[in-house]
Amino acid sequence: MDRFLISWFDAAKFPTNLIGSGAYDHSLQKYVGRLNDHQNRLFCDEPNAAVDVWELEDQGRGGVPPQSSSKSSWPATDQSIYLTEFQAECIRTAEQVKNKLRFGSPQIKDPLCRFIFVRAPNSRAQLNTTREMFVLLLTYHQVMPAYLDFIFPFGEQLYPQDFYFSGFRHENRLSQVDRGFSVPELGRSGRGLQICYSLKSVEPLKGEWPWSIRQTAVYHSFDIVTGRTTWIIVKANGLMKSRITTATRSGQYPGMKSFQSISGAFAASLETHLIICDWAGENWRWYINFLEEEFQSKTRHALLVNVDRAPSPVPEKLARAKTALQVKRPSIPPFARVFSLNLSKSPSTTPDRAPARPAPDIVLDKSPGSFDQSSFSFTDLQGIQSLEEKANNTLLVLEMNANVLSEMQQEYRAIAESEDWPDELRLGCKGDTSRFKRRVSNVINDLKMQRSRLETLLRLLGQRKSLLYGILDYRNMEASKHLSQKAQQSTDKMEKMTQKMHEIAKKTERETVSMKIITLVTLFFLPGTFISTLMSTDIVRFPKPDSGKPQRTVSFAALQLFMAISIPLMFLSFVAWWGVYKWVNRKITVRGDDSGSEV
Repeated sequence: MDRFLISWFDAAKFPTNLIGSGAYDHSLQKYVGRLNDHQNRLFCDEPNAAVDVWELEDQGRGGVPPQSSSKSSWPATDQSIYLTEFQAECIRTAEQVKNKLRFGSPQIKDPLCRFIFVRAPNSRAQLNTTREMFVLLLTYHQVMPAYLDFIFPFGEQLYPQDFYFSGFRHENRLSQVDRGFSVPELGRSGRGLQICYSLKSVEPLKGEWPWSIRQTAVYHSFDIVTGRTTWIIVKANGLMKSRITTATRSGQYPGMKSFQSISGAFAASLETHLIICDWAGENWRWYINFLEEEFQSKTRHALLVNVDRAPSPVPEKLARAKTALQVKRPSIPPFARVFSLNLSKSPSTTPDRAPARPAPDIVLDKSPGSFDQSSFSFTDLQGIQSLEEKANNTLLVLEMNANVLSEMQQEYRAIAESEDWPDELRLGCKGDTSRFKRRVSNVINDLKMQRSRLETLLRLLGQRKSLLYGILDYRNMEASKHLSQKAQQSTDKMEKMTQKMHEIAKKTERETVSMKIITLVTLFFLPGTFISTLMSTDIVRFPKPDSGKPQRTVSFAALQLFMAISIPLMFLSFVAWWGVYKWVNRKITVRGDDSGSEV
């Protein structure tokens, strides 16, 4: 008892304070270091702590009836075991842990069965216990250090850390020679078994992704002399607590309440294991069905795609929208177009014409059979890759669960075949042990079947993903080929246009020479033409008088009339030339704007 007291008062040093743990000192020091490193992530502050205890007291071995019990009197004999119902209690502080364990009262022994449930607000939040409370509970029950390996994946974290770690650990002290540390004052003989393991299951979830893989860490000890049982179960939500408390409270599972004998307590332990094993094997069928549905919805259209259709470098719907804007455009005369452009700048007053609206966004068609280059993006491949990763993670979880259950089954088979196993348990629990083996085998076989389904799904995912990559590569190759053909056609057109421009340049050169000659000839005859025109009018005359000698006469009135007519006509000619020049320039500008908008 003194050694146990020393271990209790050194609970802060857990697990180095354990008595006869069998682990090396350097291993225990590493556990302490990891607890120090992960303390803030794993444990909460005391105001948020809440550890649930569910236990069955032994009223005939030094215990006192709980005040909440409905029984008014208890027999005085100490030779019989008197059982009450399971009692629930919530512990919120380290002081309450000490009061609950009633340490220091020699007349108080461990309950026949005690469940300790450690929960968390969610699967990635701190546990609802402080470090002091947790190590006090582990120290009092002398929990094996390996149990901490299954606690570290819990705690506050943005992304799962060490989530896929799992395993099964056991430590058996069945013989008199190899017995562990005994504390008779607490009803501990030192002979018993300790096991701890971690299992995972998938649970429905409300959200975009309706499933979530959850974990639970279990510690169990059973004293083969006194039949006292201890369970420490760490799980974020209250599902496991609800199932176990319901099974121990209701009469549907009589084996969960038969603690009148050691064989009954052992049978109840096997039944509790089965509750946890059933949880680890349920819902996988429906989760894999969901993965298969997601797989088909994301990749089924890849089997229906028409890859022989010549792809277009411009999205098909965008090209159709542009064509719809260009077809049936009425032909507008040049002069009318000028006026229409001017009128379009003023606010529209037409009552039946709707205001211009922006072009609608192009919605990609995702229906099966409509797969093409415009309706398939790299995001779809990312979704398929995410689905494949989830399937791989699920496959790993199924394999780990099957391994843990197989090891548990082998451990209990080895225990039942051990020479140190009491005959009372070997004979009294033979049927329960056989039933336990069958039930665990059924869960293992179901996990193997689901694993085969997942392996098939992963092969199909790999093949479909390769097909999608092949389709993308083929479409890219065809699009590149199509663009190359278009580029070659454009090159040919540009070459023809260059040849025509060359011919036009030569023809222009010849016409330029002709125009120079015409200009020179015109300039040569222009003065004479002007003089002859002027002399042919009545402005200047040379009449012959009777004397026979011509005389020159100039009519200033005729000259004024000539100037009055010719100067305004000349001005109008310049104005007409300027108007035609501006109209031609405007026409060229409008044509250039139309070409730019089409491009």
